[in-house]
Amino acid sequence: MGFDNLHSSHSWLGLTTIILFGLQLIIGFLVFFIPRFPNYIRARGLPWHAFMGLLVYLSALASAESGIVELVALLQGRNLMGNFGPEGKVANCLGLSLLVLGALVVLSAVLPSHSSTSVGPKQTDNALST
Repeated sequence: MGFDNLHSSHSWLGLTTIILFGLQLIIGFLVFFIPRFPNYIRARGLPWHAFMGLLVYLSALASAESGIVELVALLQGRNLMGNFGPEGKVANCLGLSLLVLGALVVLSAVLPSHSSTSVGPKQTDNALST
């Protein structure tokens, strides 16, 4: 009693996530690790690299969420799990936890960071203060 491969959105999302992650890894390694590329190409590519990293992360979360939904639907369809049983509550808590984790990671990636090295008041430019 097996399933065909690539029969659901979960499998397509997972495959897309793996392909995007591989491309992100290869392109990031080539552009940022090998010193052959000039700095202006690295500077122009950094926002796209960050965007693609968030896209890969969000697609991994979407794949995990759709996998949870697919598993619950499969178990309910075979009468192995009730509609309001403890397994459903665990699946709901896991799905909500993934959503909160994803939101916090994206929030920490897009908010401006505060440098821990700049402690104390800001230094003013001497030419403006005279």
